[in-house]
Amino acid sequence: DKAIADGEGIQAFRKRFAEIIERHGWEGWTGSESKAGRAWRTRVIYRTNLSPSYAAGRLAQLKDYPLWVYKHSGAEHPRLQHQAWDGLTLPADHKFWQTHYPPNGWGCGCRVVGASSEKGAARLGAKPGYTEPPPGWDARDGKGRLPGVDEGWDYQPGGTVADRLRPFVPRMADDGELPLACHARGCIIEPAGDKPPMPAPRMAGAERLLPGGMSDDWYAQRFLEEFGAKPDDVHLFVDVTGHGLVIAADMFKNRAGEWKLKNGRERYLLLLADTLRSPDEIWQVVEKRERGRLRVRRRYVARWLLPGEEVPALTVFEWGRDMWQPITAFQPDEVSYLERRGRVGNRERVRPDA
Repeated sequence: DKAIADGEGIQAFRKRFAEIIERHGWEGWTGSESKAGRAWRTRVIYRTNLSPSYAAGRLAQLKDYPLWVYKHSGAEHPRLQHQAWDGLTLPADHKFWQTHYPPNGWGCGCRVVGASSEKGAARLGAKPGYTEPPPGWDARDGKGRLPGVDEGWDYQPGGTVADRLRPFVPRMADDGELPLACHARGCIIEPAGDKPPMPAPRMAGAERLLPGGMSDDWYAQRFLEEFGAKPDDVHLFVDVTGHGLVIAADMFKNRAGEWKLKNGRERYLLLLADTLRSPDEIWQVVEKRERGRLRVRRRYVARWLLPGEEVPALTVFEWGRDMWQPITAFQPDEVSYLERRGRVGNRERVRPDA
């Protein structure tokens, strides 16, 4: 922040960086073992923070121009996709700029210049006839990445706060084995001791069950409306403990951008929203992953009495940085299983009136 605010050069930044890590005893970070490694690490931090900040400032200036021209950095070892975009000229409101406004990756030095006319764009290096991005420019791979754009860089710096939050939107977990159980790739770290009893179920009206047969985007929109979020926006929801969760329609899509709601859970999305807003309990669980890495998940648990149902509905909203999973159950054996598995880890909060 100081480097950005004061226009500080990298040498001054490196000096302060060395002082800060010595004061706080930060050791063992990548590159710390050599002079070249320290120079590399500080350069990455410096450029990664200053480049988007500079790009956001340029964006504010570019909004006065109807045409934008992509300019390659001219790097000695270029990214071929970035080099191929050099001279691409598009209207300022073209969707390409929402995800491909540079920088488009680590160390990317590309930029955009604005023009008031086609003649002006030509003087700035626009290539004749290059007025459409190449085919497949917006086709994401299985991991959700765009061609030529590093993971996490597919947003427009300075565009909206939503663009900055979008990388934190988790995807719905794949159908199959519930992530509530210990599995091959990760094992839950759970304290010993008996679990406290669950709070009594609460009444929920029949209107909290959505009709069947609607489109996926309709169901996603109804869920988002519960939090005051718009279909095309990203919303930061703060739960009853002050923990922030990022909510958007992308939650209901896979990494290829395809809807994946038609699994029988779509009718219960309002109950899941109620569970997230007003849970009976919140459990926090730590999973030990491969190579000793730890991953934290939060589980929002609630039970509901619905008209015409003898067995309370159990809803579990499981949340992690990389995924989320909605779980509902009505059958006694399922409820018993999910009570045991959903209530895992440390109980962070219980409903005050329970």
